[in-house]
Amino acid sequence: MSSGPILEASTSFDVAPKKDTKMVSAAASRNSQPILDVLIETLRDVETGNIVSFAEGSGQHVVHFAKELSRFKFYPTEIDSSAIDSIIEYRRDSGLTN
Repeated sequence: MSSGPILEASTSFDVAPKKDTKMVSAAASRNSQPILDVLIETLRDVETGNIVSFAEGSGQHVVHFAKELSRFKFYPTEIDSSAIDSIIEYRRDSGLTN
């Protein structure tokens, strides 16, 4: 049973987001690198895998992490439709496929 929409990175990015939907979170801008540093250390011995990002928000985190952890496939989730549009736009602008 699902309580809301789940955005799956591998299949859901073919839908065009509305124009100018990219959200910017000051907190995500500040803490993306410190969180990534912890992820890199935690995952240093892991060859590959899937990472689910719960309540992703703007999409800034998942794109930042996916750039540096390209051996992993990322699955951002979000219930807010405006945030889903933002995640789609960040992902599309990044050109990343993971």
